[in-house]
Amino acid sequence: MARFSRTPSTLVGSGVDIIRALEITGSTWGNSLIEDAVAVVREPVRQGVPGEV
Repeated sequence: MARFSRTPSTLVGSGVDIIRALEITGSTWGNSLIEDAVAVVREPVRQGVPGEV
């Protein structure tokens, strides 16, 4: 879980936009379930829909 949150944080901190950071995060795991879950989250973020924690 730490790696999952650290990856997009590092990317965004380096200037990568959040949508691209989520794309990269999903693809770096080599796990289709995680990639699919990140894709589900990415679309509402792209549309500006507020999320839940």
